[in-house]
Amino acid sequence: MAPEDLKNALQSLHHELQDTSNLDDSTRQLLQSLVQDIQSALDKSPSEDDTAAADPSLSERLRQAVIEFEVRHPQIGGILERLTDGLANLGI
Repeated sequence: MAPEDLKNALQSLHHELQDTSNLDDSTRQLLQSLVQDIQSALDKSPSEDDTAAADPSLSERLRQAVIEFEVRHPQIGGILERLTDGLANLGI
């Protein structure tokens, strides 16, 4: 997945968060934190910090979020899964 496609998926997730009213506050905060972390990872150029691009905690948090949301919020889960795959393809 190209970086531009990842940014589009990130925007889709952001819009989905705004449009979904049945998320509790802690879940919404978790997703907003993930959105910010993904955006930060995408905004960094590889030359800025090579170790920041391969943040294992971000990957693990995304995987956990995908598992959690696939059942309760399939659309959010699908977007998170696309983001996880795209970031992995970029080495993030």
